[in-house]
Amino acid sequence: GAQRFVYLSSMEMYGTLADESGRDIPATEDRLGFLDLTKVRTDYPESKRMCENLCIGFGHEYGLSVMIARLSQTFGAGILPWENRVFSQFARSAMQGTDIVLHTKGLSEGNYCYTRDSVRGILTIAVRGEAGQAYNVSNEKTHTTIAKMAQLVAEKIAGGMNVALISDAGTPGISDPGFFLVRECIEAGVEVETLPGATAFVPALVTSGFPTDRFIFEGFLPVKKGRQTKIKEIASHGATTIVYESPYRLVKTLAQFAEIMGPQRRAAVCREISKLHEECRRGTLEELHSWYLENEPKGEIVLVLSGKDYEGKDYEGERREEGRGESGQ
Repeated sequence: GAQRFVYLSSMEMYGTLADESGRDIPATEDRLGFLDLTKVRTDYPESKRMCENLCIGFGHEYGLSVMIARLSQTFGAGILPWENRVFSQFARSAMQGTDIVLHTKGLSEGNYCYTRDSVRGILTIAVRGEAGQAYNVSNEKTHTTIAKMAQLVAEKIAGGMNVALISDAGTPGISDPGFFLVRECIEAGVEVETLPGATAFVPALVTSGFPTDRFIFEGFLPVKKGRQTKIKEIASHGATTIVYESPYRLVKTLAQFAEIMGPQRRAAVCREISKLHEECRRGTLEELHSWYLENEPKGEIVLVLSGKDYEGKDYEGERREEGRGESGQ
């Protein structure tokens, strides 16, 4: 069961924070500001306060370490193009070459935090946070007004700045939302250049020992809706098929594959590619299911399946024989 839980709240829960003269003051974890309950929009910060309290109460009742992460607005890589947040609207206009339009003077201030910094903040809280405590995830250096955010986007993106999407978790755009960014760039006429980088499925394919002249990469399977349909589709593939899977679902997936494809279908489970504990275990679906039922899988998993007609023969030898036959004719 879970041991630590982080609830993602919002810095909007603070409400209006001001001193006696009416000047804004910083939002620190030990302060709560004013919420005008006659305003319709107040339901959002009020609900955040309620959810924080419910999470803390649950943790106290059941002995679960609960931490609160109060997020500021995020900006930067990873923001989905159809989002309606200020940064997303500005970036979309800049990439499409249209004017960035402000409907006010843009003087209202906000707490912003770069997406990567926000993720690191959440993970830090999850690992090091103290149970029952709340933490702001923000950056004082990026506290700014809407007008200045618009100016930043206009100068950096519309101004012809080169932008790089860099990942420390493999090649961006492979089974992750990176393709959204590439698609938007193409539609906006922004030139896209790609540098080859590490990706798990290619070394897993080679290490599996299955034919590599034709293969199908399926990425992650649907978790619920459409899962059985997709597995049946994979069962009919004549080519080698590659699937990404979570270690927590691997045993269930192997059982489902064996049930639909037959227990003797050959496969390889490759995990922790290029890392210290790299492993590639080969066998039938039945054998692999039995092994991981007794040995809990850990790390990043790539599951490679043989084609439906593969029988484990000397594939290269067969191709050499075919070549001699053709030359002899």
